[in-house]
Amino acid sequence: GDAAAEGVTLPRHLPGEGYMRLSHASSSGSSSTNRSGRVGVYLVPEGRYCARVNNTQAFGEVNREVAAADIVLHLTGLSTSKYDNVVPPSVVLGAKATVGPACIVGEDCVLGDKSSVKRTVMGNNCKLGSNVKVINCVLMDGVSVGDGSHIQNTILCAGATVQERCTLKDCQVGPGFTVAQASDNKSETLAKT
Repeated sequence: GDAAAEGVTLPRHLPGEGYMRLSHASSSGSSSTNRSGRVGVYLVPEGRYCARVNNTQAFGEVNREVAAADIVLHLTGLSTSKYDNVVPPSVVLGAKATVGPACIVGEDCVLGDKSSVKRTVMGNNCKLGSNVKVINCVLMDGVSVGDGSHIQNTILCAGATVQERCTLKDCQVGPGFTVAQASDNKSETLAKT
């Protein structure tokens, strides 16, 4: 909406405007190469949510933050279960599979026997094999994780596949990438070249 119509008065010159002009200026100082910078401002209406995501770590943190029981209902209209998580009826849970609090599991996901999901957001159509552990992660739509794999603090992009008995810690896995069976990866970016 229009800021003036909502009763918000913006200053003629915004804070940071001078800094942006300096940060975009050429190091030679020649006026012919100086560029004017821009500062963007977004005013969040009361009762709304906004977060700045400018790196992979922030992306993961924001996804986990919005999975909190008090926020997920407000943002999505989805109500949490008695376990403070969101698990739609279309999800298939294997024997002794667990989904901890502050988790969102997307539609049509399958969690294998003895799999465990904690502080994680999963997209639609994800498949976890048996005895899979997923902690503090973001799994986008269509991710598949093989039996016995352990994943922590990792972001798996859409269509990624993690084969059996893999360990991923602090990684980012690109769209459609396949992590080879029994591999052990820490603090790596894995993507198609």
